[in-house]
Amino acid sequence: MVFLIESNEQPICPKCFMSLNPYDHKMRHRKLPGGEKQWLLIPRYKCNNENCECVIHNALPDFLLPYKHYQTQDVQDVYDDVVDESDKDYEDYPCEKTMKLWKKWIKENILRIESMIRSVGYRYLDFSTGFLKYQGSLFGELRKRLHSCWLHTMIRWIYNSGGYLNAVY
Repeated sequence: MVFLIESNEQPICPKCFMSLNPYDHKMRHRKLPGGEKQWLLIPRYKCNNENCECVIHNALPDFLLPYKHYQTQDVQDVYDDVVDESDKDYEDYPCEKTMKLWKKWIKENILRIESMIRSVGYRYLDFSTGFLKYQGSLFGELRKRLHSCWLHTMIRWIYNSGGYLNAVY
């Protein structure tokens, strides 16, 4: 069974801020407990601006992370130590190595996340210059304030503003 992902939002280009046109769809799977795969049909968009060097954009739902096949909440729960390899509900989903890679991925990208949050807050959310000079950890502060959805919120800000996180192997 394949599920079509749809959105009511009008997507915009993270590079030039022009609207995006529907382009095509892409098959993508997500892993579910018990090793089951669920196939999703992800819409893709292309920029309207002929001068934009923008690539095709995948319109991922909030429950998926770019380049990951597990749900956002699963990755967040592992990083927050809500779930670990001894959890019987997660036996074989995901494996211990995958959980360690997720923690490493976030840990090695924390400085990048911090700088992207500052950039997004200042450029797009009209936060003051004082926000840029904040000495504390914005990553830590957002984790506390957005406790149930911190990862999907940060990832959405970063990728929708044209940023990205480095892969970890």
